[in-house]
Amino acid sequence: MNIEKNTDHLPFFSILVPVYNKETELEKCLDSILGQSFGDLEVIAVDDGSEDNSYEVLKGIAGKDKRVKILRNEKNKSLIASRITAMKEARGKYILNIDSDDFIERETCKKLHDDLSNSGCDILAFGYVEEPSGNTGYNPDPGDDILKSVMERQFPHNLCFKCCSGILIKRFLEKCDSFYCNMSEDMYFSTLLIDLASSFRKIDDVFYHYVKSDGMTSRRKITHRQLDNMVISVTNKSVYLKKYMESYNPKMLPFCNTDYENDINFIARLIRESEDSLYNRLENLEYLDERLGTEFGKKYAEKIEKDAERYNYVVDSSFGKTLMIFSAFIGKRVKEKIRKIMGFEK
Repeated sequence: MNIEKNTDHLPFFSILVPVYNKETELEKCLDSILGQSFGDLEVIAVDDGSEDNSYEVLKGIAGKDKRVKILRNEKNKSLIASRITAMKEARGKYILNIDSDDFIERETCKKLHDDLSNSGCDILAFGYVEEPSGNTGYNPDPGDDILKSVMERQFPHNLCFKCCSGILIKRFLEKCDSFYCNMSEDMYFSTLLIDLASSFRKIDDVFYHYVKSDGMTSRRKITHRQLDNMVISVTNKSVYLKKYMESYNPKMLPFCNTDYENDINFIARLIRESEDSLYNRLENLEYLDERLGTEFGKKYAEKIEKDAERYNYVVDSSFGKTLMIFSAFIGKRVKEKIRKIMGFEK
């Protein structure tokens, strides 16, 4: 790993930015950070083996602003590994995480600084806005057991909507594992951080702009390779989350199993709602069950069958054009495929 250091000053904020193939979004993201009205900060950007010009863009920005530090993985190691690498290098009193295709409001650090200087809490959660829809998200009341609320997904588990103390991050690094994970990684981070935190506070200020893009969880067509990546990611997360809970908080182990089921159901739902053809979606659901040795895909295949019966046709947008394929033509093949996935035929 190559590391370029630019300053010895200990900043109030360390802002961590994992980067993978985001050359077109990087400048807007980093401009929003470096243009903060409160400037006592450092940026630690980890290029995770990008195959585009992301690293060159980072070097250009770092050459103009000494607050930017660049770390580079020669090969892709995943989001969890990249965030942990950045955390180990962070020197700030408080830590913010920002995805490289997102951006923050200009007064974010100023307002967080003012609050944290008074509250001194380990975790400060804040609001966000989705782009380009403009939908705003706020943190609800987590109740008496915030860890339970997060694991039940009643409270946002997104790491980027929270500011954490450097002391808490050090406690986290002493107990966490680094592993390959590009999906649902925020649940691992937030669960451990909240379990280790001495204090938690939420505010309604909206600082973070969460850009919905063509990432892993978009509605595009899904390949077997992408499915493998998803399954490996959520399975690894589940294994290491259970490992932590077994050692430090055994009563939360049942919630780990529920969390894993939620992840797999989410993947199955992505397949069902993707822009792929009906036949390929059914094949992907079957592949998911074969890959996991489970039957999560079956119920979604049944839902697809109901959709096909309701509309009496399938829309296939392959090769950039829409084809109307009537059920009178493919109905028998589709139903045979569904019956096989549902376990009625071998």
